Amino acid sequence: MAYHVAYVTRSVMQRIISARKTCEIRLSERAHPARSACPNDRLIFKESGGPVFGVAHVWGTLHYSGVTPVTLAKIERMVRYDMAVEDREYFQAHENANYASVLLFQDFTYCTLPDEFTPHGDQIGWVADFAHARHLKVS
Repeated sequence: MAYHVAYVTRSVMQRIISARKTCEIRLSERAHPARSACPNDRLIFKESGGPVFGVAHVWGTLHYSGVTPVTLAKIERMVRYDMAVEDREYFQAHENANYASVLLFQDFTYCTLPDEFTPHGDQIGWVADFAHARHLKVS
């Protein structure tokens, strides 16, 4: 079991906390570190520019390479409800994606992480195989 850190915006954070969002998707032109996530891993959520706020159990993953517009449309139809997204903005912004990773999660739990162990400044919004997960404080 590995721990991964996903950086999310405040609006996404609110959807995760309210249990309206139950999957995380990462679309990219190059292979993304989210591709290393597997079922039974843990996904730590960190607000972009803010603290870690929760952790969840990854129960399923789907990874795609060579994404086409048809594949992207299928992924969107499949996960749109679980992402709690009302518009197509995210998918339109990533219409040139070559890779897609979908992580289905459950059992969200609030947690914190001392600042000295909190990752900062990651350009891609993801940390794979996070080494400091033992310092999580679950509430």
